[in-house]
Order: sequence, then structure tokens, then C-alpha cells
Amino acid sequence: MSSLPQTATKALPTDHELRQRAAIELLTIHAEKKASLRRAERHLVVAARKAGVTLQRIADALDCSITPVREHIIRAQAAGEFDSPMDGSEPPAGE
Repeated sequence: MSSLPQTATKALPTDHELRQRAAIELLTIHAEKKASLRRAERHLVVAARKAGVTLQRIADALDCSITPVREHIIRAQAAGEFDSPMDGSEPPAGE
């Protein structure tokens, strides 16, 4: 008696697994969009500082504390995008 070759059957993902994959995919897309928005915000903060806007006024415009504004400036300085010292109130020298 001859037997037919057996093929491995892969189980279909369960509803729970599909929901988990979809959730992870949405979280990944969200994280990518947030990163893109933070990069754009950093460029705007640097442009504002170069225009002589104080850290406090930038923070007020962004509706946040000065801390994230300072973080943007520090990251921009590290990337070579902004070379003025940051003191919080004075516009960059020569501007």
C-alpha cells in the first residue's frame, strides 16, 4: 500500500495573534511618526533660537517646559547644527 507524501501544514494565526501583530504594527508606525515629529520640532527650535527667540518663549509656544527645548538645543549642538551657547534667556550672539 502506498502512502501519499505528507506536507507540513502551518497552523493559521489565531485571532489573538493577529490582534497582537496589528497592535505591534500600529505601535511601530506611531513610534516612527513621533520620531519624525521630534526631528521637525528640533529644527524649528533651532531656527527660533537662531532668530533670537528665548528658550522660555519657545517653550510657551510649544506648550511645554524649557527642559525639552533645552534637549533639542543640546542634540542640535551635538549634531553640529547649532553652535551658540545656551543660557536660557539671551539670544545667540551675533543674531
